[in-house]
Order: sequence, then structure tokens, then C-alpha cells
Amino acid sequence: MQNAPQIVLKAKKANILKRYRHPWVFSKGLTARPAATPGTLVQVRGPEGEALGWAFYHPHNNIALRMISFDEAAPDADLWRRRLTRAWQLRQSFLAPDSNAFRWIHGENDGFPGLSVDVYDSLLVVQIAASGFENLRDDLFAWLREVSGCHLIYEKSDTHAREQEGLQTRVGFVGEAPANSDFTFQEGGVRFRLQPDHIHKTGFYLDQAPQRRWCQTHARDRSVLDLFSYTGGFSLNALKGGAATVTAVDASAEALRQVREHVALNGLAEDKLKTHKADIFAALADRSSAFYREAGYDMVICDPPSMSKQRNNVDRALKGYRRLNRDAAGHVKEGGLLLTFSCTGLISEKDFQQSVFLGLRDAGKCGRVVSLLHAGQDHPWLLDFPEGFYLKGLAMVLYDSL
Repeated sequence: MQNAPQIVLKAKKANILKRYRHPWVFSKGLTARPAATPGTLVQVRGPEGEALGWAFYHPHNNIALRMISFDEAAPDADLWRRRLTRAWQLRQSFLAPDSNAFRWIHGENDGFPGLSVDVYDSLLVVQIAASGFENLRDDLFAWLREVSGCHLIYEKSDTHAREQEGLQTRVGFVGEAPANSDFTFQEGGVRFRLQPDHIHKTGFYLDQAPQRRWCQTHARDRSVLDLFSYTGGFSLNALKGGAATVTAVDASAEALRQVREHVALNGLAEDKLKTHKADIFAALADRSSAFYREAGYDMVICDPPSMSKQRNNVDRALKGYRRLNRDAAGHVKEGGLLLTFSCTGLISEKDFQQSVFLGLRDAGKCGRVVSLLHAGQDHPWLLDFPEGFYLKGLAMVLYDSL
């Protein structure tokens, strides 16, 4: 690309980038921050003028460069099409025959900084969190349609990261909205409805697909408590797996309505499901809460939202996980299962496990880990990009003593 702006890195940062190829370059690594439109494509060079690659540049954000490639040749439309095709083929190679929903583009992990794309049968849900693809927005949607054959796109670009990039919220169908915006998709043989105007993030937390299958496999004849149930991913799989009872708890009445709707959609036993609207963090420690059972539950699933988006809140988040797992453990009967998760990317797997351990210790419980739980194959993470690893979970059998 002729006449492309150039950004020069300090010597130390240039050497680190050449060795480790992390896709983020922070502002302190630049020799200067020239004025430019956020998301401008720039060539990145070292202090001796050597070419280091290409990036989207933001003159004001702490993440000043989001690397696109480490090649000398400038990225073009063919590069993006090749990457989209590669990512699509990767997902198809792992997709189960009883599923038609998956994450197609997982941000930096697929070479698309700040972009997420989920597929729900014939619908694409797109989230643009960085200014680079905001500038390529029209071309991007054309490429997505071309590679996937899916023509309906719903944009859900409303993240905190987008605000940090100085971008306005974009939510709604791209182009003409369909007459019927109620979509049905399937995951693991379980059917769900997706109403794009009433979704969190990009719709369904597809990263939990393997854990929902795990739940289905191990739920038979168990009483199950599904905390932070959202629209019922775990609850439905527990019922399909033969659970004796399922109690779904969430702060959203609308989400709980959809849980009940999904039970009916799948022809599952409606009398085995109970739903409760509650502030879970407060209700867990309250023995008078509507879902408290003196005998406890055979399986408790605890899948809270992210506890921290900022590094200065990590210690508080770890204390929150400790308290949450202490209280959740109090609802698990002797010899029962606790499935507990963290999607807080700033917290390491080791630190999360330590918080769970401390919470169980506070509850007087001993946990034996039977499975480590992570996102599925449609959420690959790049070894060059540790931040791409964010979902961690434990499946444990709890006892009162060794």
C-alpha cells in the first residue's frame, strides 16, 4: 500500500514484537503518536526502519496498535477473505451434526482484532469492538455474506471496549430487517429460539457448549440448581439428560420466560422445571430464598457474568468468586456436583482455582475436581495471545471432609 502512514516502535518494544508477536502494542512502546483517524491502517517499523508488519492504529487508546499481520506486504481484501474461509472451515471440521450454532470469528485469535461473529443457522450476529473494522464495516459485511452464504446479519456492537475506542453503539439488522425476527437454532440436539432484539452480548454464550453437553451426560436422576441460568442452556440440557428436577434462577424475568418457552419447544417435562427471579449474589446466602433446599441439590451450576473489566478490580473480583463459591457450595448435598465458572479474562485459571478452594474451605467443604472445563473448539485461542484464554471452569464432587 503506497503512502500508508508509518508508526515507529522503540527498540525494546520492536524486539519484543519480533520475538513474541503479541497482537497488541501499547502506546508507551511507540516513539511518537501522530494524529490520525482511529482505525487507520498503518505500517509498523522498528527504530532502524525495518518493516515489522501492519496494524490498525488508534491515536488515543492505550492499545495503540492492533496487529493484523507481520508481513511486509499490506493486507488486502483477499487476505480477509482467506482468513474468513480458514476460520469457517476450522469450525465446520469440529461442528457436531446435531448443532448449527457456533462462533465463526473469535477476534485476535482468528486474526480479526476486535471482531466477533456468531452463527445461528442462517443468521450472523456481529460485534465490532474496535475502530479498524468499523472503518471496513461495509466491506466486512459483504465478505461475511460471501464466505458463509448467510445473508441475514444482526449487529450487536455495544461493548465497553467500543466506548473506549470512541465509537457509538450500533444495534440492529444490517440492511432490511426480516419480517420474522424470531430464529430457531440447535445445539447438541436441543432447540433454542433467538430474538436478536433481546440478547446479551452476541446471543447465547456459545463458549459453554461443551459444558452443556457435560451437564446433559451427567444429569440423569439428579436435582439440578442452575444459577445465572439466562435463557436455559444448562437447564434444558439437564432436563434432556433426564434430571429429576431443574431449578433455574436468574435476575431477568424475560430470560426465565424464555427458559420455560424452550422447555415447551423441546417437548420436555414442564413439571420438572421451576424458575425463580432473584439477585443471586444476595439470595444464595439467604436460607429463606425461594430456591433454598435443606437437603441441597445433586448438581449446582454457577456461571456468573464477568466480575471485572479492569485490572485494578481483580482483587475484588477474586474475593467475589470466593464468596460466591462459598455460598453456592452450601446448596450442594454431600457427594453432589458443583460446576463453577469464570469468564473474567483478567483472572488466571490458577487464581480462579485458588478462589474456589478458599470459598469451599470457608464453607467447610472438600472439592474433588473431576473435569477442567473450557470453551469449545469454535473458540480457539492463539498461543501468542494469552488474553484469548478467558473461560475456565471446574466440575467437582463436594464432600464435608476427606
